[in-house]
Amino acid sequence: VLSRLSEPYLVDHYSFIIGASIGICQYPNDGDSFDSLLSAADTAMYRAKTQKNDYCLFTDELRQQISSTAKIEQALHGALANSELHMVYQPQVTDEGKLHGVEALLRWRNPELGVTPPDRFIPIAEDNGTIIELGYFVIEQSIRDIVNFRKSYGFSEINLSINVSIRQFQAVGFIQRLEALLESCNYPPQQLTLEITEGIFINDFEYMLPRLDEIRALGINLSLDDFGTGYSSLRMLKDLPIDELKIDKSFIDHITESQQDKTLVSSILSIAQNANMRVVAEGIEFREQSELLTELGCGIEQGYYHSKPIPYDQLVEFCAKFK
Repeated sequence: VLSRLSEPYLVDHYSFIIGASIGICQYPNDGDSFDSLLSAADTAMYRAKTQKNDYCLFTDELRQQISSTAKIEQALHGALANSELHMVYQPQVTDEGKLHGVEALLRWRNPELGVTPPDRFIPIAEDNGTIIELGYFVIEQSIRDIVNFRKSYGFSEINLSINVSIRQFQAVGFIQRLEALLESCNYPPQQLTLEITEGIFINDFEYMLPRLDEIRALGINLSLDDFGTGYSSLRMLKDLPIDELKIDKSFIDHITESQQDKTLVSSILSIAQNANMRVVAEGIEFREQSELLTELGCGIEQGYYHSKPIPYDQLVEFCAKFK
């Protein structure tokens, strides 16, 4: 069916190609009524749509995933009101062993679901729109935490990095709300970095570019997260108002034993240096990785070798050794 549907259609001398997404279920394993079978096929069809022009068979595993997703989606709506969310911070350390800053990371513990990892609930929040309010919580809470940290413990130069999704960037009033928060907290914008992923430019590069320029005009830094894993190009780096590249963990994991990975990281560092960008390597777990990155001139390191993501009170203890 997919093959026949994908054949070109000629309309007024123009050729069109149409794809399809097909969901398949079986009676009686997947349902014993028309409605239950239609629902199962529809669920499988939406899974097929993630691959485009594909088909998907309904399975018990898919049923369980859908059920789990539905529970998470429902619980997310009350996460903020029920004070189930909290922030942790992962330190970033320079090659010279000095504290550069922290990355703010969101954590969620629900009484029924327990601890749900971010890579499970964040995509669901992006799909159902709750990511916008979750994102504001992250920005507001982390800025207030770091302001308090700076005042109480004297770390006036500590930098803060925050991940921002495409849904947040597209939200009406996002930039104005961010600017107002910085002013009310008296937080220096040049010590705030917003991390964006390459996927933010896939759908509408021209739309996103002016918004990034607005962010930069406020004095806020922009970081391209997971660099090298998606759609980056030299042309994109040339056109984007980016201050920082974050090298993905997948390049760091085998850097000490893989000459190819070492060469790739070295190339990224060279590109960043030529573009006047700083570099953060994330996912560093061993001393040998840190030493090699220092030798290559990485600049800033982040990972379990230095510290896991930690709550505010432990951050105070961790940073004390840098005073």
